[in-house]
Amino acid sequence: MLDFSKVIALALTSLSFYGIGVSTLSKSALAGEPIIDRNCHPHERTQEVFQQIPPQNQARILMTSSFQFNNQNYALQLLKFPNSTGVFCLWEPNARLPQRLKDVSII
Repeated sequence: MLDFSKVIALALTSLSFYGIGVSTLSKSALAGEPIIDRNCHPHERTQEVFQQIPPQNQARILMTSSFQFNNQNYALQLLKFPNSTGVFCLWEPNARLPQRLKDVSII
């Protein structure tokens, strides 16, 4: 049977993990994180970029997954925009910028 101090410690630990999760997911952009537009191109966070790219066209990286094909490493990113649309970006080997994938069907 758990005593009172263990129950309090477990409750505080759970509450702190919940608080960290909520604060991480609710923060739209961290300082220094690049602004990513609808074409998967990252931009440095400057005042000019904020004026050129409106907030509805600024994406958040929702997921990044790397995989290997023909002995080359690739990365697939899922970007989420404020209107709940998603865009897939493919990072190819030896490419400076990712490529936006169009006409992607959900399997």
